[in-house]
Amino acid sequence: MSDDESYELPSAAVTQAIIEGTAPELARTAAPAPAAAAAASSAAGKLPPLFEIFQDTEHFRKFVNGVGKQRSQCLWCRKDLPCNATKMLFHVCGVSGKGVSICTAAIPEVHKQRYQDLRKRKERGKNQRADARYALNEEIEMVQNSTVHAIATARGLNQDPPE
Repeated sequence: MSDDESYELPSAAVTQAIIEGTAPELARTAAPAPAAAAAASSAAGKLPPLFEIFQDTEHFRKFVNGVGKQRSQCLWCRKDLPCNATKMLFHVCGVSGKGVSICTAAIPEVHKQRYQDLRKRKERGKNQRADARYALNEEIEMVQNSTVHAIATARGLNQDPPE
């Protein structure tokens, strides 16, 4: 789409009809079927890695519902979920106990692997940030203890070595 072209979103009634499946002719023209898109991308080989789940616009979409709340939809199973990338990732990866239902669609293995890889990268990044925070807090505590000991020693208040 060029800069001078615009895309008009379907009305709320049309969107709801598509979601409910009461307008199958609109559903076919509004978005490519996930199965067809999956088959085309599977035939092309390995898919490029995702950096965010909503990059996969063929299978996920964000929208604002009738009451103004941001929502997202898994186009594999047509389920509406909170507009939360982590929950959407848990949904398609089949992770239970995270406050979101598991996707019931038959997701092709090439896509499943792509979502699992994204989830693992996100989890690794989260763990690395937690480890870095822990190490930084340990370093700060050590410096603070050393400083307190140096001040106390200089004042002749403490002869114990720092811990």
